[in-house]
Amino acid sequence: MCTGSAGRCPTDAFASSTTTCTGTKTGGACDAQDFCDGCGNCVDRYLSSSTVCRASKGVCDVAEVCTGQRSECPDDSFACATTKCSGTSTGGACDIQDYCDGKGSCVDMYLPAMSVCRPSNGQCDVAETCTGSSGACPVNAFATTTVTCTGSCNGNPCDGVDHCDGNGNCIDVYLPSSTVCRTAATGCDIAETCTGESGQCPIDKFEPTTTTCSGTCNGNPCDAQDYCDGKGSCVDKYLPSGAVCGNTKAGPCTIAATCTGDMGFCPPDEYADSSVTCAGTSQGGACDGKDTCDGEGNCVDRFLGGKVVCQKPTGYSRPIYCNGKSATCPVSSFLEGNLREMTADDPTPVQSMLVAVAPSSPMVLLGLVCVVAAAVALVAMRQRRDDLALDDATYKLLATHEDASAAF
Repeated sequence: MCTGSAGRCPTDAFASSTTTCTGTKTGGACDAQDFCDGCGNCVDRYLSSSTVCRASKGVCDVAEVCTGQRSECPDDSFACATTKCSGTSTGGACDIQDYCDGKGSCVDMYLPAMSVCRPSNGQCDVAETCTGSSGACPVNAFATTTVTCTGSCNGNPCDGVDHCDGNGNCIDVYLPSSTVCRTAATGCDIAETCTGESGQCPIDKFEPTTTTCSGTCNGNPCDAQDYCDGKGSCVDKYLPSGAVCGNTKAGPCTIAATCTGDMGFCPPDEYADSSVTCAGTSQGGACDGKDTCDGEGNCVDRFLGGKVVCQKPTGYSRPIYCNGKSATCPVSSFLEGNLREMTADDPTPVQSMLVAVAPSSPMVLLGLVCVVAAAVALVAMRQRRDDLALDDATYKLLATHEDASAAF
C-alpha cells in the first residue's frame, strides 16, 4: 500500500505467523486452525495426537484420537474380547461381569446354578440361588416371626431395626426425629431430619429467593450476584442492559460494549463511523485537517487541500498551498515560483536560452544559466509590477541588473 509521502511502493510484506488462514486440508475431524508462516504461505495445522476425534459409543467401542499428522480421524475400532462391559441383563442378582465380543457388542454372563443370588435379608428372608441361565434371582422365601429383620422401608434414611411377621414382612422401627436424613445438596438446598414416624425422609426443602449463591455463569464482565430460586436451583443474575463492559480506553473511535441484561458475556465493541472526529498521529502541522474515524476503530489523518494557503508570499515569491497529502507545508524554490508565473505567450527567451546551452563550453554554460535566472526573475517581476506596487527606482535597479548579466 502506498505511504502517501513517496512515489515508490514499499517492499512487499507478508502476514505474520499469528495470522489465521485456510490451508489445503479443511473440514476433517482432526483439522485445526491453519496459520500463515510469515513468508506468504498458509500452513495446515492438525489437532494433537491426544485429541479424541470419534468418541466411544460404549464400553466395547474404542474412542479414536487424531494422529497429529492428518485431518481425517482414524478408522473405527473396538475393544477386545477381554474387555469388561455391562450387557442387557445388568444388576440382576445372578448377573456377573459381562465381556465384549471384539466386534463392539457386550455379551451377558451369569453365575452358575446353585450360586446364592439373594442371601438372607435378615431373619425374614431365605437365601435363593441362581438358575445359571438368567440374571434374575428366584422368588423370595421368608423367615418366621421370631426373627429380627429389616422391614419394607429397608434402606430408607429413617429406617431402624425391624422384626419379621412370618410372611416376609418386617415391622418397621424408625430413627428419632433429631436424625439428619438428607444433607443439603447445594447452596440452595436445606438439610432434612426424620419425623420418627416414617422411614422416609421428609420432602426436600429449599432456601428462599433471598439467599445468595453461585450460578453456572461466573466471573464474566456482565455477571452479577446470583440468588436461589426457592426450588433448589441457583439462578444466574446479570448486570442490567446498558452497563458498560467493553474497552473504555481504546480511544474515541471505539464504542465500548454494554451488557445485554440476559447473559454474563460482554458483546464485542463497536466502532465509530466517519462522522466522529478524533486526533490522528499527525497534529499541529500547517496543513493538518480535522481527523475522523474510519469505522474500524482507527483514527485517520486528514490534510487540507490545494486551495488552502499554508505560507503567505514574501518578497517576490508566490504563496504556497497545501497539497492534501501531508500536514507540513510543501517547499517551493524561488525559481520554481517565478517560472510558474510566466505567461504562456512569452516562453521564447527562456526556451532559446536553454536550447543554446547545449553546445557551449562549461564557462559559457555557467554564464548562460545566470542570465536565464535573471531574465526569468525580471519577466516575472514585470508581470507582477502592478500587483506588488514596485516604485520606478526599484524597477530601474532590476533592469540595470538584467543589462549587466547580459553583458557577461
